[in-house]
Parts: sequence; C-alpha cells; structure tokens
Amino acid sequence: MFNEMVSKASRLAVLENNLLRISAIVDKQSINFYNSEVFNFPHFDVDIPLLSIEIITEYFPEDYISKIKIPIFIVSAKNDTVVPVQESEILFEKANEPKQYHCDGTGHYDVYVGDRLKEISNKQLEWFNKYL
Repeated sequence: MFNEMVSKASRLAVLENNLLRISAIVDKQSINFYNSEVFNFPHFDVDIPLLSIEIITEYFPEDYISKIKIPIFIVSAKNDTVVPVQESEILFEKANEPKQYHCDGTGHYDVYVGDRLKEISNKQLEWFNKYL
C-alpha cells in the first residue's frame, strides 16, 4: 500500500492539481485532446513518471539523427503547441537521404483523428511501401 502511494505521488497527472499530483499538460491543444479522449474513452488515463521527464531532457535527437542510415519520414504540424515545428525542421535538415518531411497547418493532435488521420496514414503507407 505504501509503495503504491509513493508511486502515485511520484507521477505527473495529465490534468489534476493537488498535493500529490501536478498538471503536466498546460497547452490548450493537449488539454482539448485529452478531455475529448477521456469523454470518448472513460478508461483513458495517462500518467508520466517524473523520471521519464528527467531522462527525456537528457537526450537531443538532433545530435543522433545524422547517424541513422535508414529512410526517415518526419511528420509535424505548423500550429503545434506541443512540439515546435522548428524542432522537426532541424531534424529533417540533419537527417540523411532518403528522407521526407510532411508539415501542414494543423495542431499536434489533428493527425490522430478523422480525415487528417486518413490523409497522413496514406502518406505514411506510401512511404513504407516505397522503402520497406
């Protein structure tokens, strides 16, 4: 029981704020997406261990992408408030050929639903069929 309490206290909740849990999502796109998914899928729950956030900040993909020797397809969104589009542009610039970059005027989560999901999935399938 104690270990479970410590485990819960050491995690970041997505939208809760209380003494044991801190809101990890503060941008409007993430909050809207999460709220719609919780409504559509009541058991949808996302906790991010504090250690994961600490570890993530120790690595810089731009330092490693030039070492990748396989085809790369990068997807980003011009109006992304979660991952700035500039980060994807830097990765694409440093990536080896063959590479492809897809960026549209949507937000971070728009490629996960509806027509945008179908469109980007088709682009990815074309890419995989060409290089796999």
